[in-house]
Amino acid sequence: MADTNPNTQRQRQSWQRGQQAEFRFKFLKRDQTPMISLDATKYPGFAIYSCTGTQVQTGTATAFGDPGSYRVLWTVPEDADLTNDNVGTWCIVCTFIDSRKKSYELSYDFEVRE
Repeated sequence: MADTNPNTQRQRQSWQRGQQAEFRFKFLKRDQTPMISLDATKYPGFAIYSCTGTQVQTGTATAFGDPGSYRVLWTVPEDADLTNDNVGTWCIVCTFIDSRKKSYELSYDFEVRE
């Protein structure tokens, strides 16, 4: 599981091909109350990019746990490019647009290993 709360120190997570990856995001106001999505069917939206920069999946994160918390479950494809010293890391980007139409973005780098 990857927790992308911006106030949490993060270590890069690794997953293997065929394994289910879990990413968690929190969208909270400064007073720690949950942000209200402009459209809950679209936001928070996510995109997963391979280590070569190719977009491999998009979707909408689902509410999970405490209000303002969301997660993405993703099964790493069996043919996913592996992270190595010659290429970049994989990345998930989560975008949230609140009821005031203000946009927020959180991203998390991760690796796919043998």
